[in-house]
Amino acid sequence: MMRRTVLARHLTMNSTNDSAPRVWPLRLMALVLGTLGLVPMANLVAPGAGMQWWNQSVRLWVFWGVMVASVALFVARYARRAGQAVPTLYTRLVLRPSRRAFVIALGAGVCALGAFFAWYLFRLQPVTIDELSMQWQARLLARGRLFARGEPHMDFFNTMQMVVVNGRWFTHFPLGAYAPLSVGMALGTPWLVNPVLAGIGAVAVYRFLAATTSELEARSVALLFAFSPFVLFIAASQLDHVATLVAIWCAIAMLPGWLESASVGRARVTAGVIGFLLGVAATIRPYDAALCAIAIGVFQLHAIRRRPDLASSLVAQVLAGLVPVMLLLATNWATTGHPFTFAYDSLDGAAHRPGFHVDPLGQLHTPRRGIYNVSAYLMRLDLMLLGWPVPALVLVVGALALQRRASRWDNLLLGMLGTLLIGYWAFWGEGRELGPRFLFTAFPLLISVAAVWPDGDDEMWPLLLAACGAGLAAVTALYGGLGAIP
Repeated sequence: MMRRTVLARHLTMNSTNDSAPRVWPLRLMALVLGTLGLVPMANLVAPGAGMQWWNQSVRLWVFWGVMVASVALFVARYARRAGQAVPTLYTRLVLRPSRRAFVIALGAGVCALGAFFAWYLFRLQPVTIDELSMQWQARLLARGRLFARGEPHMDFFNTMQMVVVNGRWFTHFPLGAYAPLSVGMALGTPWLVNPVLAGIGAVAVYRFLAATTSELEARSVALLFAFSPFVLFIAASQLDHVATLVAIWCAIAMLPGWLESASVGRARVTAGVIGFLLGVAATIRPYDAALCAIAIGVFQLHAIRRRPDLASSLVAQVLAGLVPVMLLLATNWATTGHPFTFAYDSLDGAAHRPGFHVDPLGQLHTPRRGIYNVSAYLMRLDLMLLGWPVPALVLVVGALALQRRASRWDNLLLGMLGTLLIGYWAFWGEGRELGPRFLFTAFPLLISVAAVWPDGDDEMWPLLLAACGAGLAAVTALYGGLGAIP
């Protein structure tokens, strides 16, 4: 009964009036992801040898792809009845818990897995320079301080991520990047912060999908999220990407409620929460928040064309978003001496900003190098997205190429993915630790697209989850050390 009700709502929300007659955005994104993620574009544009692990990965994909196809054909030919019974059993088991029970189990499970990998991979310690810098800053904040007093001979104490302005000593990370970590520092468990946040992020992804798709799809994608090596490895770290994903996807999960608000007052409250969450994301990773806010803002402006009564709620959204942003600007004022001068600017100047110019490391960032970076991120996602025995983007590209209609939510998520790809094409930095972490915010939308191929086929869920679980075990065994992750 629950599934029938949710499916009925899914059909209502994605009816003909909600579906875009043109599906060219789907096809365009399929072309972009296929060109950059399946074709080894990074190796084609690289001045040197490129990523040498790609050829070995292709050989493994071919081998395991043939093995998986052979097993599938064997089951279809000789064990058809058992194969048909598995999807029914899976559906019954996944939909049996109540929503509340599923949400609690999902959040607790992701938190537990994240904590396990924090111990298994890193022995509960920070391992990258970003984590070490943020932990140092978080320790200061836990003691009620935004900066330390500079040492007389800073050459013996400074690192490439430390800033000294008028005797004030601090890191180049914004306030929100280390504020959650400071809570863990105060409690003596900084390694637990990201696992807890990852559990909250999984719940946010589920709530959004439950409001816009079927209950079965929402729960299945949430389970894939929970078993993804990419999610769990980032959750095991002390990087700021998990907190960014939580803030942005909690805001996205509020959008269906905003769109269906029965009154202007309710719409203003919901919009205020969305704005506040996007403002929180801006205090953590301002660039990611700005890129995602563009897609969300365009979506909301388009929705207002059908519901003009929602227009006034955007004022509340902007005002609520300014609250955490003003706190960030006040922090800048207390550290760098000017509210609009970020620590990045004090450390590297204009070279740190997005654009095609000489970067802080003295290298010229060009459009060609930007293509290399984005292609490298997507090629790594083939491995780290779910740890499958085939490149994961094959399913993403296939789903986008074959999908026959696009809902407003498809357009929102594709727009967000597009802004992130364009944004990091124009950004000089390379986020390679633990996978393509600069695209971590886009992970839930990629996994939701990959998991519904072919469109509407619920019988694929057991296979996808089994492959994801096996992939997690394989990737954990192969990349159990940080240096082994490509």
